[in-house]
Order: sequence, then C-alpha cells, then structure tokens
Amino acid sequence: MPEPRHEHHASVSYSIDLENRIESVGGGWLAFACANGAPELTPAAVLGRHIGDFIADPGTRHIYGLLYGLVRDGATLRLPFRCDGPEVERNMLLRLSPAGFGGVRCDTFLLAEKHRPPIALLDATAPRGTDLVVMCSWCKRIRHQEQWLDLEEGVRRLNLLSHASSPELSHGVCPSCVVAYFPPPNRRTEQGEPASVSEPYGRLA
Repeated sequence: MPEPRHEHHASVSYSIDLENRIESVGGGWLAFACANGAPELTPAAVLGRHIGDFIADPGTRHIYGLLYGLVRDGATLRLPFRCDGPEVERNMLLRLSPAGFGGVRCDTFLLAEKHRPPIALLDATAPRGTDLVVMCSWCKRIRHQEQWLDLEEGVRRLNLLSHASSPELSHGVCPSCVVAYFPPPNRRTEQGEPASVSEPYGRLA
C-alpha cells in the first residue's frame, strides 16, 4: 500500500523501547490528547510508562504485543482504524516500523474525518448507567447480541439516544478485525521473511 499522501501529516507519533515503554512522543501528541478529552496526557506524563497502561482491554494488549513482535522481526505494518470523538468520525492509519535496538516507531495519520450529531456513548464526561456495551478498539463496531454493528447502527438499535445516561463502555476486538489485520505471529511470506506491508492485514480495505 502506498504511503499516505504528503498532506496527511502524522497526527500522533511516538516510539517504544524493547520493554514497550514510551521513549519519545511528537507529531501533535498533546494537541491530539486535548482534542480527545485527555489533556492530562502530556509528554512528561507518559514518557517512561508502559504502553499497556493506555490499553484497557487485555485482548487488545495481547494483539499489540503480537504486532510489536512482527515489527521487531523486520516488518513494517499499516493498519486502518477509527478514532472517533463524540461529534466526529475519524478514519485513520497506524504505521508501525522498526526503530532500532528493538524499538518500535508508531505513526498515526488522519485519512478522513466528518462531523455528525453527538454520540454520548463516546463522551467520557457523559453520565453512565449500569449497562455495559462492548466496542471494537479498531473499527468501533458495537456488539449487540451475536452481531457486531457499525457504531451508528449500534447506537440506533440499542436505542441509546433516548436514554438519560449512557452504558459503561468496554473495549475488545471484533472477529472481523482479528481475521483481517491480526494473523498469527508466525505467519511468513513465501520467501520465509516476516509478513510485511504486502500482506493483506497491512492494506487499507
């Protein structure tokens, strides 16, 4: 897959060391944190901390560990994901690349965004009830019974707009994203090299 167009500057850039601790941040880190309701996550507050401190779901942390392992084997990965705010839908790209000495560089690029009516489920300051909703960390689909629904459809089907409070929000990874982007870590190319950007999970859909 080609690099993002020149005008797509990295929204957030950071790197982790061999022990998965954040060793540098840049590329609009603080501006992005403030825009997503986390102004307390200044560079000084995150440097030296384990990246797992910022990934609540154990399954998602495990998947990140697999991805970091592939990058440390020499792969460069590009993964589409959504990073929505209460009033905005953002389609983004995560690029993971080797950084030397076992480190991993992480660059995120904003590909497209559009504004929409606010969704309280995504507002960290909204009142919460006792119900629980599971959302995919990558595509933002919502699990409803045995289905994973697009965010907006899930909000409609669960009738969340009519509730005085939003359910608690938990994160996981939906089966579609697991199949599309996270193959087993021992998957290799025909030449025996680690899977790289030419593999299906490295391309935008």
